[in-house]
Amino acid sequence: MKGAGYISLIRLSMTMQRSVSHGNTVKSAFLIMIMIIMTQVGYLDSMNPWTNGEETLDETNDVLETGGSGSSFAYSNDKLSAGGYHTCAILDNGDLKCWGWDGNGQLGDGGSNANTNTPSSTAIDLGSGRTAVAVSAGYSHTCAILDNGDLKCWGYDNYGQLGDNGTNAATNAPSSTAIDLGSGRTAVAVSAGYEHTCAILDNGDVKCWGRDYYGQLGDGGSNANTNAPSSTAIDLGTGRTAVGVSAGHYHTCALLDNGDVKCWGSDNQGQLGDGGSVTNTNAPSTAIALGSGRSAVALSPSYSGHTCAILDDGSLKCWGLDNYGQLGRNGSSAPTNAPSSTAIDLGTGRTAVAVSAGNGHTCAILDNGEAKCWGHDDDGQLGDGGGEATTNTPSATAIALGSGRTAVALSAGSGYTCAILDNGDMKCWGNDWGGQLGDGGTNADQGSPVPISGSDTWDTSTGVSIGSGSSNTLTPSVEGVDLETGEVMANITFNAPLPPENGTIETIFEGGTNARIQNLEADIDSNDVIHATFFDPDSSSLMYVNDASGTWSS
Repeated sequence: MKGAGYISLIRLSMTMQRSVSHGNTVKSAFLIMIMIIMTQVGYLDSMNPWTNGEETLDETNDVLETGGSGSSFAYSNDKLSAGGYHTCAILDNGDLKCWGWDGNGQLGDGGSNANTNTPSSTAIDLGSGRTAVAVSAGYSHTCAILDNGDLKCWGYDNYGQLGDNGTNAATNAPSSTAIDLGSGRTAVAVSAGYEHTCAILDNGDVKCWGRDYYGQLGDGGSNANTNAPSSTAIDLGTGRTAVGVSAGHYHTCALLDNGDVKCWGSDNQGQLGDGGSVTNTNAPSTAIALGSGRSAVALSPSYSGHTCAILDDGSLKCWGLDNYGQLGRNGSSAPTNAPSSTAIDLGTGRTAVAVSAGNGHTCAILDNGEAKCWGHDDDGQLGDGGGEATTNTPSATAIALGSGRTAVALSAGSGYTCAILDNGDMKCWGNDWGGQLGDGGTNADQGSPVPISGSDTWDTSTGVSIGSGSSNTLTPSVEGVDLETGEVMANITFNAPLPPENGTIETIFEGGTNARIQNLEADIDSNDVIHATFFDPDSSSLMYVNDASGTWSS
């Protein structure tokens, strides 16, 4: 780590898991996703309680990151979602709230379908004792994964996008019954598109339902709409599973477990990225050529015919429609049917950790927590406070989120953008005709970020996308041990030392004035040594410290 400053860790009793069996090629224990929240979404949740403490460490050791030839990661970016003209987000206690346009019940409040320009004082009723771990707002419907892995959707259902196998009638609140994903199956990721919905199941299968006119359901069938998930998963290729899925306007893309990206559906602007004849497809085919040796760690299709992906080296590429400069190429506005050989210029030394493709504009969170947007700016959705001038490349200056503030989640909707900040605040900018900015004002467009009304604290956990990295292994650390994920585990319990009560603070690292960490988690290696592992955005390294005999040491 760089610089001086303290980084503190909340001491909690944490449940860890150890491998029941190892194959001949397995040398190590597992990368354990257990810090504070271990959800069925499969994402790591991070903690940010940076407070001065008394006990410190002087140094850490580098550990190389997950698979492929790169060393990047991406945020899960699933706690905030800007839809057509409504916004939904998860609070730090797991409550879910939506605001903005409610013409089809997409706010889920069970009310009169009236637009609201501020989050409600009452959270959406997800069921007794249930909380949300991921949310996705489509154009006029909304879906959420609950803490037990159930998936529920509400709002417009004209094409069956709610997946309830019903009469395609709109609903203004979550059903008491979850979507039937298959016997024993739960959801780990969800994406609500324009008029269809897709989900990744806990076994890595992908299923989509709703409108299929352009083949966006990916089932290789007759392009018939469906109002429930199929009993058969999408064919992603022999032995392949999905670690990311994103539903756009009339197309869908999936990130596979080997880092490949495949897209299907409408290709009228080249958004499938296959470099072909701009032909619609109704099933996944050949993986997109992302560049020699490159794989993807995150992706985002848009409502306006373009797609973006973060690669394993942290670079960002977009393809498809470019009429407003949303591809960030700083050149021609002609559409492209494949990723460029040159990545988007995010600034010297900067990489992307989250991306969101909106309706004619694109936004990204950089590795230093800054946010930048480019493309269409007719409503101020780029957030630069300028004259609503369209730009075809990221600005040299980041969006002004507030003194010392950084973004931990970002979502680009239809003509507007929202971000959750590192202190739990939220700010939005751009179009506000339906109240989707949530500022409680006069529904006037905003060219710069404005705070959401109310005193809610939003979920600041960045997590790590389950697409981060292109394999399940970490390369050896300096100790010569591997950290590995993805095998069957049996429960063990680790009670973190010092102090004894949950919720108190212990400092485990002393760094510099700009010291920051992200994605804190606990690991156990093949020597049964416990590590506190975290990402250092300043050095772009995965770091760890050891817990030896109950005492944190380097």
